[in-house]
Amino acid sequence: MAMVKVLSPFYDLVEKVDRQAGDSFETTDDRAKHLLDVLGDAYVEIGAPNLGGLTKQQLVELAAERGIEVPKQATKAQVIELLEG
Repeated sequence: MAMVKVLSPFYDLVEKVDRQAGDSFETTDDRAKHLLDVLGDAYVEIGAPNLGGLTKQQLVELAAERGIEVPKQATKAQVIELLEG
């Protein structure tokens, strides 16, 4: 997951909403990269998501996207540690 910060307004064709300057939203790493490739850094800024604000399941999915193995008994804090490590 990635955090996208809107720097200049644009219409989000995928989610069908107007994005205003100052808005932030989470999306997949691939979509964030695509937005940056298509719109450029004058429109969006990509950052890391607030990992503590995600559920354990979302963290596990993010780890899988990044190729990180998470033990079944891992706590949320341990998953965050794996992602940040």
